[in-house]
Amino acid sequence: MNPLCPACLATPTSIDGHAEMSVRTIGNTMLTFQCRRCEAHWARSASRGVFTWTQIDERSGRTAAMGALVPPRSNPFRKPDPSAAS
Repeated sequence: MNPLCPACLATPTSIDGHAEMSVRTIGNTMLTFQCRRCEAHWARSASRGVFTWTQIDERSGRTAAMGALVPPRSNPFRKPDPSAAS
């Protein structure tokens, strides 16, 4: 496991955690996220409009109980690498 980045050390807050968070799974009551910078895994739940963030083990974030997997975001505006076409 990598050391936590400064944003994860401060514990994610609000609805999106911090700028480097990427959604991993969507469940009925919880979403799991992974930090793109330090690769830490987090679970976010909500109760009465307040978001709670809990750091979780990488393996638990990949179980069916956590919800459906979300594919990684891609950049549709990125130009293809011409050297990859060869």
